[in-house]
Amino acid sequence: MTSIERADTLAVGDHVVRRSVSVRPLRIGITVEPGIPVPPRLYGGIERIADFLVRSLVERGHEVTLFAHPGSDTPARLQPYGL
Repeated sequence: MTSIERADTLAVGDHVVRRSVSVRPLRIGITVEPGIPVPPRLYGGIERIADFLVRSLVERGHEVTLFAHPGSDTPARLQPYGL
């Protein structure tokens, strides 16, 4: 796995320090209700929040696996329930 470069801002007293930080990507698994696709078509609940979270983590370079309904549309690796 390669490192992710990101800029951090740190306030020290009256000074603001910006630094580049190398972060190792994480391997993350997220599970949701197996009967509702992510993102949901009409329903907004926790599946929509899970979709926002997954997309954000993938954009930041993390390796994400989503355990969800087979009809889910995600940038993460999809592991469908029951398959």
